[in-house]
Amino acid sequence: MQKLILEASDILEDKFKIKPVRTRLFLHEDINKFLSQTRNPHARSIFLPRNLSAHVPQDRLDLLIHEYLGHGLYCEQTPYGQRMVEDEQKFESMNQDEIREALRLHEQLKFVFEAHALWTEDFLLRKLKKEEVLERRIEESLLKKLFKYVTILIYI
Repeated sequence: MQKLILEASDILEDKFKIKPVRTRLFLHEDINKFLSQTRNPHARSIFLPRNLSAHVPQDRLDLLIHEYLGHGLYCEQTPYGQRMVEDEQKFESMNQDEIREALRLHEQLKFVFEAHALWTEDFLLRKLKKEEVLERRIEESLLKKLFKYVTILIYI
C-alpha cells in the first residue's frame, strides 16, 4: 500500500505540481472503532478538516485516495478548502452569524468538495492501473447514486 501511496503522490506532483504536505493519513485495522467516536459513525472512511487527517481502512486504496489525496489536497490547495479548515479550527469561538455563514457556504460548495475527491479517486486509480478497484467502488450503492446525480448534472 505504501508504494501505491507514493506512486499516486508522484503522479499528482508530476501532473499538477501538488502533493500533500500538511494532511496526515491514518490507516486503521478496524475503522469502525474509530468512526464510532465521530459524528458520522456509519461512514466507511472520513476526512477531518479541523486537523487535516484522513482515516481509512488499511486495505482500501480507493478510500485512501478519496480521503487523503482528494479531500486532503482540496483543503490544502483551494481557497474554500482552506476556509473550511479555518472555520472548523475556530468553531468554538464563532458567533451565530459566523456559524450560519460557514454552514451556508458549505451547503453551496459541498458538491464541489465531494466531486473533487471522486475525480481524484477516478484519475489516480486509472493512472495506477487499478481499474478493478474503481469498478468495485462504482458498484457500491452510494457512489452509484452519486455518479447518476453527476451524470444528470452533466447533461443538464
